[in-house]
Amino acid sequence: MDKRYIRLFENFYSDRASLVWEFGNLENHFEMKAQIPSIYQDVWHVIDYRVSECVIDICRFDESKKERIDHLEHESLYGWEYASSLVLDDSEFEDKIKNFYSNLGCIIGVIHGLECAAGSSYTEISSIELRTEFENVFWKKASPKFKKAQKLFRELLSLMDDKISKIRSSFVKNKVPISLPHTPEHAMLPEEKAFYHQAKAVWDKEDYIDIEGNVNYLWVYVQELLANRNSASTESLIEKFMNLCERYYTETTFFISCNSYIEDLALERGDVKRYLDWSEMQRIYGQCSLSSHERVGIALLENIPLHPIDLILATGGYYSKFIRDNYALYKVCLYQAFYRYDKKHGWFNLLQKLPKAEYSYAVQLYRGLPVVCESDVFTDFNASSELVTDTLTQVCKEAEKTAIEMKLSGRSRLIEYHQRLFEYLKGYLPQLSMFLEARPLFANGEIIPIYISYRDIAICKADVESKCDCAEVQRRKIRFVNIDLEPNAIVKEIKKLILT
Repeated sequence: MDKRYIRLFENFYSDRASLVWEFGNLENHFEMKAQIPSIYQDVWHVIDYRVSECVIDICRFDESKKERIDHLEHESLYGWEYASSLVLDDSEFEDKIKNFYSNLGCIIGVIHGLECAAGSSYTEISSIELRTEFENVFWKKASPKFKKAQKLFRELLSLMDDKISKIRSSFVKNKVPISLPHTPEHAMLPEEKAFYHQAKAVWDKEDYIDIEGNVNYLWVYVQELLANRNSASTESLIEKFMNLCERYYTETTFFISCNSYIEDLALERGDVKRYLDWSEMQRIYGQCSLSSHERVGIALLENIPLHPIDLILATGGYYSKFIRDNYALYKVCLYQAFYRYDKKHGWFNLLQKLPKAEYSYAVQLYRGLPVVCESDVFTDFNASSELVTDTLTQVCKEAEKTAIEMKLSGRSRLIEYHQRLFEYLKGYLPQLSMFLEARPLFANGEIIPIYISYRDIAICKADVESKCDCAEVQRRKIRFVNIDLEPNAIVKEIKKLILT
């Protein structure tokens, strides 16, 4: 298949997946009867844009429309205007698009009508009673209109899938039929479906089949597992996901994303400690505000000790060339500096001094898949507060100073050995997710030099196990490997533990 066409297909299925995800969020608003302002934003600034992108993607396959598309890209048009003007020669497509947009417009019309009657926008209504009345009337009037919009959405999506399927059917098939990204099972060609069911039978037995780089088969299988997750135990699902990740670790994008879904499974099932241990941040500088904010928020909600790296990444942290070149050493010194501050002042005490957050949030689980799921709500904190950033910078500088002193005096050799051993193990066992100098909750503040997260294998000194949380170790069946063994012996021990 010509690479140009592959890109066009990839664009369509990517935009289609985004459209299904966003419409799923909108459906969730109506199901939960919540977040009226978000409905307005989702309809006009998200759904409108995503639908038009899908229509444009389909039209790009028609060479005769290339000039028209190029011209429209320079016009200031709303998404629905852009899309409709491209399908004037296709009455069925044009009608589906117009009917769908018209119905969404009716939902927004309900909001405008109620705001006109109230004399102010919904967000400006201060009275709880008036706001409740506004919401009740909106859900009563808008819900029937949205049900019709759902029906029209499915029809429009089906029509787009049919058109793209006809375009694809003419392309040459390989030994493993090409399955382009974001192609759902119902949109697969017959030969794709046949191979998928063959692969699915193999994966159900937790075995391996060569997919020749067609990662979409894996994604479809993962989505199917998640869609039916309520009928399976947590352990069996996690085991399936781990096996998939480890067998197809060379598919980098799948490996990274699917690993995060293992963490999401733990959080969704209420296993917060396992979630926090498995999702521990590995970077120690820069900003990763979304994940780190979520982890801090969850720890505060559950009254669980805060992880130093989460606080650092939530604020942007502190950086120097020495830190970059001595990652593991600085990380250990950072743990020590944070422990000293926590013992003297308390991180919880510091965060409690911050102004109350205006909003509450929930962690979005299974990001990138059409599975709308959220964790328990937690309250955000103001990471930009000078009180937090100044304190963090002071503690980070103290840790850096200690690390420099250890480096100059030669006391950093043990940590440097841990780093070399880590690289060695990653070379032998690249399919495993490993953390260097981790501080999981089950370790009760002890540092685990190398932690194989999803397998819950801790590589550390022999006496560390006795200092860990016994109940947590037994619950999760955490295994320990003596770090003083020869590297080859450690590899053999890890392999043996994985098989048992």
